[in-house]
Amino acid sequence: MLVYYSIQQSQMRNKLKSKSFSSLIPKSEYQSLNIKQYNINKCRNENIHLDFINISNSMKDINERQIWNNNLETVENLLEENAQFRIKLESEESKLLRLKYQIETLLNRINFLEDEIDTYEQETSDLRQKNQIIMTK
Repeated sequence: MLVYYSIQQSQMRNKLKSKSFSSLIPKSEYQSLNIKQYNINKCRNENIHLDFINISNSMKDINERQIWNNNLETVENLLEENAQFRIKLESEESKLLRLKYQIETLLNRINFLEDEIDTYEQETSDLRQKNQIIMTK
């Protein structure tokens, strides 16, 4: 039995070697298989193409999201810098207001002293005149 099976296999191999594979299948069936294989390959290629498009779109989405996140981070950084600048500006404004107050105080003091000097000079002048009048008499 084994020998018979082995001989049968050997004969099949010889047939396959002697004839092409396509001659073992009827022509219409072979063409049908070719068409099916062509359609399968076409679908695979289309699927691969669609996969590439999906991957490309996903990469674009990821890149856009990264750009948006980077822009958001930049805006947040700018807002933080702006807040720090405002704090600094308020501190400087406070210093300037104190200096302005000090200058106004000094100007008032200067005006007061100038008035005092004018008064002193006037009194001195009056006293000189009186003294001259007394001396001339």
